[in-house]
Amino acid sequence: MSDQVDNIDDDSGEVKAKVPTPKAKDRESRASVRKELRYQRQHLKDLRSRLKNGENLSEDITACQGQIELLFKELQSIEEGGHTTFLEAKDMIAPKQNYAEKKENLKQHIKSVKKEITESEDSLYQLNLQDDDRKKILGDITNLKSELEDLIEEMNALNQFNHTRFVDARNESRENMRKAEEEQNLENEKNTLHEELRSANESSDLAKANSILQKIKEVESKIKSLNQPKEDIFLEQFEEKAKDPFLD
Repeated sequence: MSDQVDNIDDDSGEVKAKVPTPKAKDRESRASVRKELRYQRQHLKDLRSRLKNGENLSEDITACQGQIELLFKELQSIEEGGHTTFLEAKDMIAPKQNYAEKKENLKQHIKSVKKEITESEDSLYQLNLQDDDRKKILGDITNLKSELEDLIEEMNALNQFNHTRFVDARNESRENMRKAEEEQNLENEKNTLHEELRSANESSDLAKANSILQKIKEVESKIKSLNQPKEDIFLEQFEEKAKDPFLD
């Protein structure tokens, strides 16, 4: 006897795709869980073998054992008819995995960034280094140090078994990071304009100096609007429009 029910169109009598019965769904779920269980058991053997070779995988082994235990609980929930409820809670109780690999990747990334910072700082002592090149190197160092801080925080979060929440929070702050980078670029542009202004003043080029001053004003306005909350900008516009003409 089939475990699936035919879905028949009342108007045409046409037989459409078969809808699995609850019994068939349970059988499919049970097969899927058993397949994953076999994989996790093999994975646990591999981890224990690597542990014997000196790799620090104790946390991964603990997580894998927890995953196997979770799969047994899922099989039990299928037998007891509570699989849907179990699936709703599964992500919350599932053990975190691959800590050793994540830590190693983070450690190598941190090492690489530290090396870049050292090399960039050493390059500041080059003979005849141009001002523009120095500014670019300083900007790169600032960005690298910011990246290093993020990586160290991520490592701390991983050590505290809080990695997922950390990644979510960092993704939420992407906009703030973009604004910070944009502000840094504007500050660099303003510094360059000030140097050009000093050069124009030394050559008594009034027209050029006035043009540069206007550019500086525009850059400062961009920096201000970048840091100013939208609510404040709205209030400023409202106050300008609401000014009493009889007070002029």
